[in-house]
This record gives sequence, C-alpha cells and structure tokens, in this order.
Amino acid sequence: MFSQIRDRNIRNAVLSSYCLSPSAAPRGKVPQPKPANVTYDVTHVSTPLTSVINPPVVPSTSSFCNQPPIRLEFPTFGDFCAISDVLNFIERCENYLDVRPFPSGELIGTLSTVLKGPALSWWKAEKSKAKYCQSFKKALMAAFLPDDYLTEVEDKLRSLVQQPHQRLRDFAYDYRAFCLKWKPDMLEDEMVSNILNNINPRVAGC
Repeated sequence: MFSQIRDRNIRNAVLSSYCLSPSAAPRGKVPQPKPANVTYDVTHVSTPLTSVINPPVVPSTSSFCNQPPIRLEFPTFGDFCAISDVLNFIERCENYLDVRPFPSGELIGTLSTVLKGPALSWWKAEKSKAKYCQSFKKALMAAFLPDDYLTEVEDKLRSLVQQPHQRLRDFAYDYRAFCLKWKPDMLEDEMVSNILNNINPRVAGC
C-alpha cells in the first residue's frame, strides 16, 4: 500500500514539472489531431483559363509595312533643250521633290547623274553656285531659256483652249494652274477673262 502511494506521489511530481495536472495526464496513446481542411484563395488569378488556351489574336501591323513603295524616278534632262523641255523638266523635278524631298547635298549628287549632254557640262561648271532647289531652278532657266521665253508662255496661254470633250470646270482648273505656274503675277481678273475667251461655246455649259 505504501508503495502505491509512493508511486502516485512520484508520478504527480513529474507531471507538475510539465505544468500538467494529474487529471490531464495521458492514460494511453494520445491520438494526433486530424489536419483541418486546407483551402486556397484563388481570387488573385485574373487571367481566365480560356484566354490562356485561346490567346487573343492581335492584328499584325506588318501588313502596313508590306505595302509596295511608290516607284519614282528622278527626271532626266539634256537630250533636248527646247523651251518646253526645260519647263517640263523643272515641273517634274518640283513634283518629285514634293513627294521625296532631298537634302541639299543629296540633290547636288542626284543632279550630276540625271543631267546629260550640254546640261551636264553646264552643271559641272555651275554646281558649286547652286546649293538649293530654287537656286538650281533659277540658274537652269537663266542658262537654257531665252530672255523672251515668257513670250512662248503667253503663246501657250492663248492656244490653250477648251477641248470638245473637256468640262468647263476642268479647263478652268488647267488654265489657272498653268497661269499660277508660269505667270504667278497675273491678276485674277485677267485670268478669268482669258478663260472666258478660250472656252468652247459648244461645251461651255458642261
């Protein structure tokens, strides 16, 4: 009996050292707690599964870059040096430079490759004086156009009449464009008077 009391006292002393009451002492194998059901928060996933499987099709911009470029060739001059040839060459040069402007240095080099015959010989001697398009135009006209070239322009204006199948509107546009190109100092009243004098009465109402 004394041995049982002693064993119980020893047991209580051991349990008290672990801050356990005798009633809380395990009487056998203590079962392990079952793990709680684990849940995961997936609200942070912002990309739908369908967008991963079927990604959106982004329109390609390469189609715009694959367009064929506009083919332009710089006009040539020198085979014929009539007044009309000079005026046509200047007009074609200005039309080209409106689409593809050149730096001054590149323009000087380009002119050395498109001028021929006497025009090329003239350019080799004068290119150091013409640094810009306007200075080249002025120098070319002074070299290859006679002093009275405006007389031919006026003759051209007088001969520019409305064609049988040409609308009055189109004829007026063409006539005005020609005047502004070669006689920019012509007054508007004079221009209108010339148009009225050169229309075709049979198609004037078209």
